[in-house]
Amino acid sequence: MKPTIKNLKKVIGRPNEIAPYAIYFVRPISIWFTWLFVRTPITANQVTILQEIFGIIGGVLFVYGKFVWGAIFLQLGFILDNSDGEVARWKKQSSERGKFLDLIGHMII
Repeated sequence: MKPTIKNLKKVIGRPNEIAPYAIYFVRPISIWFTWLFVRTPITANQVTILQEIFGIIGGVLFVYGKFVWGAIFLQLGFILDNSDGEVARWKKQSSERGKFLDLIGHMII
């Protein structure tokens, strides 16, 4: 199956978030990142690590008073946090290791 936005949405399924912000803002953006990632050899776990890096950078920027940049990096991290699961479902890379890596990243950030 070709990774079109329509096909990605079929495989990925409906979002299970209840927050309107996640459903109406984050998911519509994350699908485009997913579309890019599934066309590369990048794994879902690598997307998770990228998400964690963006989140940590965002936190550090907040510490140094760079609130706008901190917010941008944290939001990019949130978008990538959705995208990593989408990549995992598309590439059939879901694993306990990936779930653990995601959980640890949430705790760190």
